Amino acid sequence: MKYIESPKVYIPDPDDTSVFLAGGITNCPDWQCDIADLLEGTHLVLLNPRREHFPIGDPQAAPEQIAWEHRYLRKASAVLFWFPHETLCPIVLYELGAWSMTDKPIFVGVHPEYKRRLDVELQTRFVRPKVKVVYSLQDLASQVADTMAQLLGMLRVPDRQLVASIEPQQPRLIGHMSRPTNIRLKPEPYCPDCGGRMYLRKPTYRRRPGPNPEWEPFWGCGNYPNCRGTRGIQHNGLPEGASMWGRGYDR
Repeated sequence: MKYIESPKVYIPDPDDTSVFLAGGITNCPDWQCDIADLLEGTHLVLLNPRREHFPIGDPQAAPEQIAWEHRYLRKASAVLFWFPHETLCPIVLYELGAWSMTDKPIFVGVHPEYKRRLDVELQTRFVRPKVKVVYSLQDLASQVADTMAQLLGMLRVPDRQLVASIEPQQPRLIGHMSRPTNIRLKPEPYCPDCGGRMYLRKPTYRRRPGPNPEWEPFWGCGNYPNCRGTRGIQHNGLPEGASMWGRGYDR
């Protein structure tokens, strides 16, 4: 396991799988330390926004902290949420709502005595019905370790199995974008801007250069139009930034 604590800069390696620890900080026990202990021995990178010594007297510390969290929530492969019972965690509720609307993997844990427990349960069930809410740090850590291990197993496949198979198909156009074509790459890349899942699309406004121009497919963010992140396609059919093994994308 690799541990990164705010405000340290983290530059991911191609094979890194990172988990952002989103949850209560102020007036809460150091549950982040407990979850790190429980995930010791995994191959994950933990991104912890909780500083051991926060410079409360520094007026630049709060903006720096918020910027760090904003950046690494988007860079993380997945987000772990924990709602302790000591506080309502309004910012964490906001983050859960925001990331529930994306395809980024999330894990949700709630202390049994958390006052907004029912809200978290119902809203998560409505938006991300496949996410199982758990009620202890031990169960949350087990869920993260098991799920991410399975994900790593699925992603670490040879390059030849990642190359997309392209079948001609006239796209159905929606505004300036088409619906995803039947070109599929497993695993799909993640957006370099917001971390969401990307889909192969054909634009209506960009053509390949040459005497016989055609629509040039590209990887577009699934959160369009809220996010306009894109990746081009390499000569071997892989997205720009893809490495030979699994999800080795520049993020």
